[in-house]
Amino acid sequence: MQPVGQKDPSQALIDAWPYLGGLIVLAIVGGLVILAIRRRLLSKGHAEADESLMQTLRRMRDHGEISHAEYEASVRSIAHRAAQRAEQRAEQRAADVQAAPASAARIPVPKPRQAERPGPRLAPPTPNPPPKAPPTEPSVDDFPPLTELPPDDPGPGR
Repeated sequence: MQPVGQKDPSQALIDAWPYLGGLIVLAIVGGLVILAIRRRLLSKGHAEADESLMQTLRRMRDHGEISHAEYEASVRSIAHRAAQRAEQRAEQRAADVQAAPASAARIPVPKPRQAERPGPRLAPPTPNPPPKAPPTEPSVDDFPPLTELPPDDPGPGR
C-alpha cells in the first residue's frame, strides 16, 4: 500500500508521456520552422535584388528610364570611385608594409646544410639509377613450350 499523496512511479511516467510527446513534437516543428526561415534568408532573392549596379544601370538605360548621357555619366562616376578606392587600398598596403617591423616581414629563411644540422650524419644520397627500358609486347618466344600429357594418363581428378 502506498502512502497518501504519492503516486506509483509507473503511473507518474504514464501521466508524463503526453507532455514529453508534446515537447518532442514542439522541438521538431520549431526546428523545421527555423530551417525554413534560414533557407529563405540565405536563398537568392528576386532577379532584380541580385543585379549589380552596372546591370541595373544597363536595364534602366534599355527601358528608357535614364538617358544614354545619364548612363555614361554614372558609369564614369562609378569607375572614378572604384579607381580612387583601389588607389587608397594600394597606399594603405604600402603604408602597412613600411610600418611593419623587419622581423614581421615574410622573408624565407634558408635551411641549414647537412653539415650544420644537429644529429647523426646521413650518407649522401645515391644518384638515380638509369631508367629502365620500356616494356615490350610479349612474343611467342617469351613463354615455355606447352607439353601434352601422355595419352594413357587421364590426368588428375579423372
